[in-house]
Amino acid sequence: MRLILVLAAALSSLPSDAAIYVVRHAEKVATKKTDDPPLTAAGRKRAADLARYLSRVPLQSVYVTQFQRTRQTAEPAAAGHKLKPIQVKAEETAALAKTLRADHAGDDVLVVAHSDTIPDLLKSLGVSDGPKEELGDREYDNLFVVDLASASARLHWLRYGYAPAP
Repeated sequence: MRLILVLAAALSSLPSDAAIYVVRHAEKVATKKTDDPPLTAAGRKRAADLARYLSRVPLQSVYVTQFQRTRQTAEPAAAGHKLKPIQVKAEETAALAKTLRADHAGDDVLVVAHSDTIPDLLKSLGVSDGPKEELGDREYDNLFVVDLASASARLHWLRYGYAPAP
């Protein structure tokens, strides 16, 4: 409960202008049988936590990739806002950034991406102080809030949910 309050306080201190909320998909099943594994029980809980944290954000759009783990992570938040996620190709971060800037100026948007695509997406959005390398294998709790109101994108790097197991 304390973490929810800390994140709520952090979100309330963000600019009132619209923002792009970028997260990595939640915890996935570790398997070599498929390159498209579903979420674990912990991942489904994290997805529900994300929906709860974003429940007061007036999301207008949700973007996911072609992989079920991003769709499953976004589903609770999208359903809570009565939105249908828009699917994009995971590797097309520059095109997605261009779409977000062109089509969603003034909108609050959730993007669920991957550990290896988030740094490029943030850079394409104009963020200069974001992660420079792929996120760690167990980093599922980052919440990148990108404020596009100014000429240079401003990043608020938060955490959400519980800390992943070591």
